[in-house]
Amino acid sequence: MSRPAALLLTASVSATLLAQTAPGLEPDFFMKDPKTIMVVCADKARASRPDDSRMLAQFGGIYLAAGLKDRALEAFTRATRLGAADATTQSLIAQAWLAQGAKAEALDAADRATDLTPRNKALLAQLGIGFMDGGFATEGDRFMRRAYAVDPTDLEMTLNFGRACLRAKHPEHAAEWFRYALSGRMDDGKVFTAIGVAYATQGARP
Repeated sequence: MSRPAALLLTASVSATLLAQTAPGLEPDFFMKDPKTIMVVCADKARASRPDDSRMLAQFGGIYLAAGLKDRALEAFTRATRLGAADATTQSLIAQAWLAQGAKAEALDAADRATDLTPRNKALLAQLGIGFMDGGFATEGDRFMRRAYAVDPTDLEMTLNFGRACLRAKHPEHAAEWFRYALSGRMDDGKVFTAIGVAYATQGARP
């Protein structure tokens, strides 16, 4: 076989394989409206994982962001039923509502999550940061205090919340949590550096 013919055959095979790996996606698919892309991706993923409660919670978040509240509620309801004992599922639902500024719905899901694992410091801190980033400082502080009560020695958790306070323009909360971070560490240059960087970057995630 001549070299040009071989190259042509290789290109043809490659095109065929590409078409097989991405069925139904026209070449300009990712140039469409972002909401269209979001929903198509969620629908395709959901078809392959219809009973995964955590993924259903994420699909609900996508539908919410796309303005499809009825579909989001259906996904959240199914996720809650399938993941009745899974705190992470409820935490994901809370985060989805927070992304849309829906405090009441987020609190409802967050309380269900923490009722399932009341001493899970990672989940409590994640919710605290989520509420703070979402503009709900009182609720964020409340969840973070519960995390801190479980483990007041977790430095990174405390620093992360202080950063969230700075991002949310609540320097009074940040000051308090950075003092907690320095408790028993007044000679630790790394902690002072981390706090200094947090103020220099206005709480940007490291």
